[in-house]
Amino acid sequence: TRTKREGRKMEINYDEGPSVPVHLQIKCEKIAAEGFFSKSDPVVVVKSKEKKDDEYVEVGRTEWIKNNQNPSFTTPIAMTCFFE
Repeated sequence: TRTKREGRKMEINYDEGPSVPVHLQIKCEKIAAEGFFSKSDPVVVVKSKEKKDDEYVEVGRTEWIKNNQNPSFTTPIAMTCFFE
C-alpha cells in the first residue's frame, strides 16, 4: 500500500510482521508560554521513521490551537504500529 505524505510517497509493507492500527489522541499540559504577552500556540506533528532509508516522514498533525498552554487536541492521528 502506498500513501502520499508531504509530496513524497511513503511505502508501507504490511508483510513485515505483526502490526496494529492505532489512533493517537494527544493532550499536553503546562506548555511554556512563548512570550511575555502571549501564551503558546501549539500544534503536534507526528513523524515515523522509514526502514529503507532512515528518513522521518510526517504521519499526521493536530489542529493549531491559539493561546493555550494545556491543549486537548481533537484531531486524531491514525498510524500503524509494527512489532519486531
